[in-house]
Amino acid sequence: MNVPKPNPGIAELRATKEAAKTGLRDEYGFPKASAAIALVSVTDPVKRDFLLEGLSAVGVAAVAVTTDEIPELRNVVAVTKTTANELYAFDFFVSDGESEDLDIVKCMKAGVTPILPEKNVFSGILKDFNPMKFEGNAFLFKDDNQFRMFAATVSYLENVKFPEDRRILLKHVAETF
Repeated sequence: MNVPKPNPGIAELRATKEAAKTGLRDEYGFPKASAAIALVSVTDPVKRDFLLEGLSAVGVAAVAVTTDEIPELRNVVAVTKTTANELYAFDFFVSDGESEDLDIVKCMKAGVTPILPEKNVFSGILKDFNPMKFEGNAFLFKDDNQFRMFAATVSYLENVKFPEDRRILLKHVAETF
């Protein structure tokens, strides 16, 4: 197996992300032991709330970009927008591809892994992550429903438990644009 060598730029990005995570955890009171920090930008409130409940249940801290009310859940907050510096704190984002509150290019440059529908504006450059081949830069779901959206999220969480998968995925995501 041919495993790529570490990229010094990726090590710097990882350090930036860790510093930003510390700031975001402090700002929102997220526990240090959170499995990950998610950015959620889903327009349909039923899908969004289902996803937020699932994330809370599996120990993921989440920031929902919305002007709507969200359920009161452990480690879940709602904001109307995020700053460019805050983007570095997120491990992944989930979107239905319809929200205009999220700049996908900026997210990926900040090393935030996309979880999107297969059919989206970046379908030509986003490929589903395959840990067996160390390929891909996203987690894609086929059907536009909350169950597939959550399944793709769980797939992401399972893959990043492995340090090499996490490193390769971050590299592929950050180098996409």
